[in-house]
Formats: sequence, structure tokens, C-alpha cells
Amino acid sequence: MTKMLIIYELIDWIERNIHQPLSIDDVSEKSGYTKWHLQRLFKQYSGYNLAEYIRARRLSTAAIELRFCRKRVFDIALEYGFDSMQSFSRAFKQRFGISPGQYRDQPHWILSGLCPPLNVPSSGIPIQPSVKSLPDLCLLGITVTSTCSFEDVVSRREQPGFTLWQTLFKDFRIIPPVAFGLSQVKLTAEGNLEHHYFMAVSQQEKTGLRRAETMKLAGGTYLSFIYCGHASALKEFISYIYLIYLPTKRITRREGPDIELFYLNGTMPDDTITHNNNIKCDYLIPVVDLA
Repeated sequence: MTKMLIIYELIDWIERNIHQPLSIDDVSEKSGYTKWHLQRLFKQYSGYNLAEYIRARRLSTAAIELRFCRKRVFDIALEYGFDSMQSFSRAFKQRFGISPGQYRDQPHWILSGLCPPLNVPSSGIPIQPSVKSLPDLCLLGITVTSTCSFEDVVSRREQPGFTLWQTLFKDFRIIPPVAFGLSQVKLTAEGNLEHHYFMAVSQQEKTGLRRAETMKLAGGTYLSFIYCGHASALKEFISYIYLIYLPTKRITRREGPDIELFYLNGTMPDDTITHNNNIKCDYLIPVVDLA
């Protein structure tokens, strides 16, 4: 086994155990190397200092949990290996510039400062986003709601499968040229996470939809990512955007759902899977106006 492969497997192990107490001794024992040799190899193959990487990943995962969970800040601090509220707040502010409480309460989500995990594979698709301004839209469709976990949110596993689109299109005589998928995670009053996915078309489309809902989507500025590829790899593409691309940029995500624009050309998203074809999707993330 090559040294590079050992380091990458070690990174996977660290990510799976990010909630556990992890010392350099623990990681060294897992790797089979001495502490000195392990830290040198980790720096050589990853570019990161091992202890700094573990700390940055803990703080980053804690930051995401602050945005999506109602746990007490103190409980999150303990969960990620900090022995006091003071040490957690100090480390958090050094990385993100504000306190944990301020990070949770800010209306927009500042993504810079998050440390990307080193075990997320590249989507293999060039990431060249553009800025788009959408007008207010009137949409007609149906909502699919499902419970999800914090881990599902982090890994984007909450994204639904394309076979759900059959529910929307079964009453259509003609498939519209564009379909909208609005994706949003919400926290219930009980502190549970729910994923709301609104499958829709423009209200101008003549449809035979039964029990359809109407939604007014407020316009605004979006960061647009074009995806062309197999439908089954779209989740990986979205995961790469959120976990790798956005944290390296000075991007602030505003409130509102992510939008998937599917360009159908007479076919349904689930048809593309059935026939093993590619899909074209414009993935839009609501952002604060970019100067």
C-alpha cells in the first residue's frame, strides 16, 4: 500500500470519527507510523498540518451544526472535543471572526472560513459559476417532505431521487421545456430536520395537475452552476459545490431554497435514468449581491 493511499484512508477515518476525542497519539496508532513520521507524511501529501486539520474540521462541522440544529452551544462544544465553552468560543472566533452564538443567529450564512474535507472526491466537472438575477416567479407543483439527519444535510444525501418526478408529470400531456426543483432544509419547532422539495413548473404552463400548490418565489441574486452529466452524479456535484467550492470563496448564502432548473427537451428526469442518458441542470444558490 502506498504512503499516499495510507494518508487518504487515514483522512477517511478522521472524518468518520470527527466527533470522537482524537489526539495525535490516536491517529498515529491507527496509521502505524510514529507521530513525527506521520505528521511529516500528512503535511507532504495533504498540505495540512495534521493537528490543525483535525481542529479546523471539528470547528467547521460544529459551525454547520450551529446553523441546522437547536442543540445548546455548550453541548456542541463538548461534542467536538472542547472541554469548556470558553475554549470553544475562543477557537471559533479565531476561525470565523464571530462568536458561535452570532454565527447561529446571523440571517445569512457566511461560508468562508469552513475547512473543506479532504476526502470529498472531485465531481470531475469544471466549476465555472456565473451570477444570475431571477425575477419573481409564480410556480405550480407539489411538495415532497421527508425527515433527514444532520449527516444527511452535510453529505447532501437528503436530495430526493428523480423517480419522484413521475408524481408531478403523470398528468401532463406535453412535458414542459423547463422544470423547477426547489430544495430547502427546515428546522421544526421540535428541533427535527425536514427536507422540503417543491417540484414545479411555471404557472404559465397548461397542466392537468391535481392537488397542485402555487408558490411565489421571490427574485434575487443567485450563483449558477451548470451541470451536464449522468443524473445519478448530481448529488455528488452539489456536495462538491457546498463542501469544497463555496468555502474557498468569499460567498454569503442568503435565505431561501436552492433551485434546480431541469432542461427537459420533451423528456422527464426519471426518463434520463431509465435510458441511461445525461441531464442538463442549472443549479442556483441564493447569495447576497456580489459586487
